[in-house]
Amino acid sequence: MKFQKLHQFKGDSIEGETVLLYQRFFKPEHKNTEMLFKCTGGFGCGLHLRGTAVYGSFPDGEHCRISIHDIEGVLVKGDNNE
Repeated sequence: MKFQKLHQFKGDSIEGETVLLYQRFFKPEHKNTEMLFKCTGGFGCGLHLRGTAVYGSFPDGEHCRISIHDIEGVLVKGDNNE
């Protein structure tokens, strides 16, 4: 897998993708928390839509809503053709 900044992501949607959250998303006492988030839905998942809500879960199973603005990038499967 490789990391791709959100503005460089080539897909139309991040639904079903694992994303990396900005550190600023976390309170100071949780700065070393796992920063991965699995997107499952919301209008913020459609990168060409006006919505900002992204629903999903953290690796520990906690489900929540975040904003598209809290996402730094997307983890994508590597392609040997690039």
